Amino acid sequence: MGYELHFETYAEQLGETTAVLHSLMEKYDKPLIHYGKEHYAGRYIQLMREFNYTPSKITELEDFAETLWQTVEKSTPGFCHGDLNPSNFIMSNDKLIFFDFDCAGISYPVNDISTICAMTESFADFKKTDREMPIKKLALLRKGYEKHRKLNEHDIPAMYAFIGLSCYWMAGQHYKYKTHLQDRKWVNENYFDNNYNWLVQLRNLAINKHGFSSLQNVVNTSSGINPIS
Repeated sequence: MGYELHFETYAEQLGETTAVLHSLMEKYDKPLIHYGKEHYAGRYIQLMREFNYTPSKITELEDFAETLWQTVEKSTPGFCHGDLNPSNFIMSNDKLIFFDFDCAGISYPVNDISTICAMTESFADFKKTDREMPIKKLALLRKGYEKHRKLNEHDIPAMYAFIGLSCYWMAGQHYKYKTHLQDRKWVNENYFDNNYNWLVQLRNLAINKHGFSSLQNVVNTSSGINPIS
């Protein structure tokens, strides 16, 4: 289904299916990979260093990644698909089917909620990315998710923090699959500047609104969406 998915139509079902997956995997007793800050942010920071990007900007983004991760660490850990973007689920006979579990492991389940809403591949074109759209969609997805799994006061701000970490992670995926950087056409100053500007705007929005814990209500209020309590 990919990007043909009409999000508003299936948002509640997406939330429910994601929650059921998380609950089922709580019973899985085999070893799973654990994903931490290095997986989500470290690879992109390393890529900036390899490119010799502006040191002060690297430090700035490194500090922001740490802030985001500190918010995430307060969330409830558990199984996470790790890449629930619209290319990795389809609708078949009115049922949602998830696939492509190569990034699955132990992390923070709320990342799956954020990834669905942020649609990580859209970060490839920063000019077209609506920074508020992922946050608006979270309210819709939560309605279905919380039918099966309750989110606590730490899970909510972590979802918004993962929106920022998704930008680091997606850029890190480029690094993962082009380790030797033989084709450097896509690795240029403009590419890093776009990432930097997007993340700084997100950071400033969070700071101006007193942190990610209050970002939900601020954005929902300004956009006319009723927060889900």
